[in-house]
Amino acid sequence: MDVINDLIGKVPQNPDAEEKKKLRAAWVQEGFVKFATYLDGLIGDEWTVGDSMTVADLAIAGLFLGVAGGAWDHISGDIFDDFKNIKRIAETVGALDAVKPWLK
Repeated sequence: MDVINDLIGKVPQNPDAEEKKKLRAAWVQEGFVKFATYLDGLIGDEWTVGDSMTVADLAIAGLFLGVAGGAWDHISGDIFDDFKNIKRIAETVGALDAVKPWLK
């Protein structure tokens, strides 16, 4: 969870839209890839930690689905496509009947 909070806190903010766009493009190349590579490597074979879903899986899914849904302006929704474990967790959690209503 701390890793995700760290990531969210490092997404560049700027009141000027053009400057924000430039900052975020640089951040994707410099900071995001490092973070996502690290996080992707932490994820286990089935779930992030252990053999059942935890709050860590929900946090990863929330981050992925939010970004993929366009929640972060100037950051492409396909940003996680190269990170198979993050994407797998998000898709698994998002497909759960108990979670689907929250995604609407």
